[in-house]
Amino acid sequence: MAMIFKPGLELSLENGAYKGKTNVTGWKDGRYLLLDIPNGWSVKQNQHIVARLSNGGMYCGFSSEVIGSFPEINVAVVKFPDDISESTSRKNGRFPAAIPVYASRQTSSNGAEKNGIITDISLGGLKFTCHMMFRVAEKVFLNFSLPTGQSVSAATVTVKSMKAGEKKYEYGAEFDIADETVQKAVGKLIERLNHVAVDGTESDQPPMNNQLNVPVEGNLQMQVGMLKLNTVFRGATKKHLIIDAPMMDGKPVIVGRGMAALVRYANAGMAYGFDVEIFKQYTSPAHIWALNHPGIVKGLSLRKSSRMTAFIPAVMQDEEGGKHVGVIVDLSEGGGLFASSSGSIKTDGYCSVSFTLPTGQKIESLSCELKNARRIASKTMIGLCFKDRDADKFKLIKAYYDTCRQHLS
Repeated sequence: MAMIFKPGLELSLENGAYKGKTNVTGWKDGRYLLLDIPNGWSVKQNQHIVARLSNGGMYCGFSSEVIGSFPEINVAVVKFPDDISESTSRKNGRFPAAIPVYASRQTSSNGAEKNGIITDISLGGLKFTCHMMFRVAEKVFLNFSLPTGQSVSAATVTVKSMKAGEKKYEYGAEFDIADETVQKAVGKLIERLNHVAVDGTESDQPPMNNQLNVPVEGNLQMQVGMLKLNTVFRGATKKHLIIDAPMMDGKPVIVGRGMAALVRYANAGMAYGFDVEIFKQYTSPAHIWALNHPGIVKGLSLRKSSRMTAFIPAVMQDEEGGKHVGVIVDLSEGGGLFASSSGSIKTDGYCSVSFTLPTGQKIESLSCELKNARRIASKTMIGLCFKDRDADKFKLIKAYYDTCRQHLS
């Protein structure tokens, strides 16, 4: 459920005496939600609140109650909502994609090379990037392969929006809903993606500021004096970072206020580090440390190639032979991020993954090493490192990756 929330997301808030706006600061999934305290909101324990939000075409509302606050950093702590009512302004679920496409004003492609890429897709339409210029309301014919193994020929779309970029154009377009063949093919893909219902990547949650790039509930390593500690990032305000109080021997660690600390973490193929001061340690309503916002955050890439969002349906087979249906959320030349709603995935060792590239080529039983597994809400997210012995499969993945990067860059 935490996937609904984003750091900095604006909420409309009511609690009887107060009616106004606030922003999501962070959370602990299933336990609490952290909110900025705006001027005029007198925060009291057990206070009932009603909140509403709009996020990516989704309208949500929930009720909750205040369980406390961290007044020195101007943050209210409310019980994580048990039930969130949802409605949508969209007719169809939309998913990111990286599907090479040939776009033309003619129905026949005549074996032409792909000249663009589909960057997201739904049953009702898609977004695509292309070097050709089309007008709004113009009919365009698209030829592409879906990562379900199905090919789509001469799909008719109507351009609804156009944005000119550097040497390329970005389009929003609607499918001809009368084309049952296209509707069935795309519908099969959407059904597979809905089965896992992952709506974000490792880096989907935006940075807290221009330098810090760590997702809420991401793991951190800290060094305070001689102590080496593990903790979890919970959120940030404009002036402070919020983390779990590190534990040692089952008890919260207590250190001096103002002590310096070195923080390290990895996210989306980058390793980061920064120096920081401990501002305050809280024991109620949660064991939390507030840190002063860091100055310079140093980053170092851990990847030979950057990842791109792909959302490719896949099946993982673990070393015991268990099979897990999921999605390769993003992909690079040497690995990817696999997400599944299966709760029994082994999170270390080796596995094999089978999927169909959006070029129509099948990758069967690709050997992988499991890396950096973590749970987000009800999903298991696992980093995959492809093994060198599958060189032929590497070539197919690299060719697909290079084609996509050519049109994305």
